[in-house]
Amino acid sequence: MLASVLLTACAVPGPLGELVAPPEPRHRRDFAEDASRVCEASRYALLQDGYVVERRGDEGFVGARESHVKTEDKDDGYVHVRVYVTCLAREIGSALFVTATEEHFGVKMIRESTLIGLPLVSPISVGSRTEGEQQVKFRGKTIEEQAFYDRFYKAVRENLSPARSAPK
Repeated sequence: MLASVLLTACAVPGPLGELVAPPEPRHRRDFAEDASRVCEASRYALLQDGYVVERRGDEGFVGARESHVKTEDKDDGYVHVRVYVTCLAREIGSALFVTATEEHFGVKMIRESTLIGLPLVSPISVGSRTEGEQQVKFRGKTIEEQAFYDRFYKAVRENLSPARSAPK
């Protein structure tokens, strides 16, 4: 009975079926080099492109970068891009897993008002009104464009190249 439930779960489309699906080619690349060299080459690729890189355990890290954008004809928004990288050793070489996300933020006028009173007991009411600008998230998504990942993997391969000399 358990086997039939597991087989049915693997055949069901949607979130459960997505967990057992093979990774998309844009999110994984195999390398002949060991995982530590591939991970370091990936880190250099992000650093060279202006990302701030933070280690996450022994096998990966996250690179983050912000860019200003215009929202509603004002230069008050920005895009936050995060690149999640995991390097895993294999019997021969290593596997590099990469997923990138972007979140769009902007400034929005917020108006709040509060009115406190008891109309039946007293005709007096006390109120407050505040206005201000607050940062809000407009949208976020996983970056799916193959060109983004291709540029990243190309930079990693260039950093792994034996002809590449170390900076002095």
